[in-house]
Amino acid sequence: MTANVKNLDFDGTVEIDDFQKGELDRLFDYIEDEGLEVLFINTPSFKSSKIQQELSSILKYCADNGYNTIDFSTREMLEKTGKDVSEIVKKIRKKIILNL
Repeated sequence: MTANVKNLDFDGTVEIDDFQKGELDRLFDYIEDEGLEVLFINTPSFKSSKIQQELSSILKYCADNGYNTIDFSTREMLEKTGKDVSEIVKKIRKKIILNL
């Protein structure tokens, strides 16, 4: 799904647009029709903060529609897991460089 950041609220969340909601709703219909159990996960990354906020908003939309979600990109979750964001980013970058 292509990032389409339009509306930044004061709380730092990004409102996803109608196209994105429609595509997610189509995915939800498929999941329901097939009787699948799914878990939506957002992982920490070094994407731009706006894209990361949009991904968190998409995850919230999934949760609001009754799906199980885990957002590992929040400061709270990173503190719970005991991971230092800067160390995670360094490891990701190193792995990407090694795989090029």
